[in-house]
Amino acid sequence: MSVNAMCDRAKAAKRYITDEYYVPYAIWDETMWEEIVSEGILSTELKPAIEAGEFVVYYQPIVDAKTQEIASAEALIRWNHPKYGFISPGKFIPVFEKNASIAKLDYFVGITVVSFIQSRLSAGKAIVPISVNASRMDFHNHQIAHLIISKVDCLGVPPELLRIEVTESIYALEPKQIL
Repeated sequence: MSVNAMCDRAKAAKRYITDEYYVPYAIWDETMWEEIVSEGILSTELKPAIEAGEFVVYYQPIVDAKTQEIASAEALIRWNHPKYGFISPGKFIPVFEKNASIAKLDYFVGITVVSFIQSRLSAGKAIVPISVNASRMDFHNHQIAHLIISKVDCLGVPPELLRIEVTESIYALEPKQIL
C-alpha cells in the first residue's frame, strides 16, 4: 500500500475517535471507507433529490394529554432514495450539516410546511401550528428565515401557525445567539 493510501486511511480513522483522552486512536476498517463513500454520494445528491421529489415531509401530531386532541405537529423529513430506499435522517442530516448544505434542506422543509398550511386553510380544513426544526447552520444564514417569512407573508399564512424549533444541541452550542 502506498504512503498516500495509508495517510488517507489514518485521516479517515481519526474521524472515529470520540474521546481522545480515553481511547486516543481508531483502527481502520473497510466500513469506515464505505461510510466515507456513502457520505460523498449523499452530499452530491441533495439538490437533484429535492428537484426529483425524493424528500417527503411527514407531520407527526402532538396530542394534548388533557383534551386528547391534536394540539400541534412537527414536520419530519424523510428521504425516499430511488436506489437505496428510505434513508434514515440520522444518516443524511449529519452529512448535510458537515458540508454546510443543510440550509437547502431546511428551506425546502420550511417552504413545504408553509405551502401545506396554506392549502389546508384554502380548503377550509382544520390546521394546527407546525414546528420545523432549525439546524445550527440556520443561525449563521439569516437568509433562510427571511425567505421562509416572505413565503408566509406571500401566501397569507398566519405566522403563529409556523413554529421554529430550537433543539438543545443548538442552544448548547450557540446560547448567546439564541437569547
